[in-house]
Amino acid sequence: MTGETKWRDVPRGGKLLITEKGERRGGRKKGTPNKVPRALKESILMAAERLGEDGRGKGGLVGYMCCVAKNQPRAFVRLVCRILKTEKA
Repeated sequence: MTGETKWRDVPRGGKLLITEKGERRGGRKKGTPNKVPRALKESILMAAERLGEDGRGKGGLVGYMCCVAKNQPRAFVRLVCRILKTEKA
């Protein structure tokens, strides 16, 4: 920064530090993967694979997704739309 600290008033009496464009303050270093969501995603996929279509592992992950599509079609459609969005990008 240019030596002078600049603050902006925000609602409820708070203050916000104004940084120069591109300046980073704290957080992970650029390019560092977010580990918690990756671990969570992997555990969800493992659980779904173990459950399968019948709750005993039949069909693995695909079987589980077929079960979700049959029993929770709205949730399944949202999931499909989300996947299609990320593939398009």
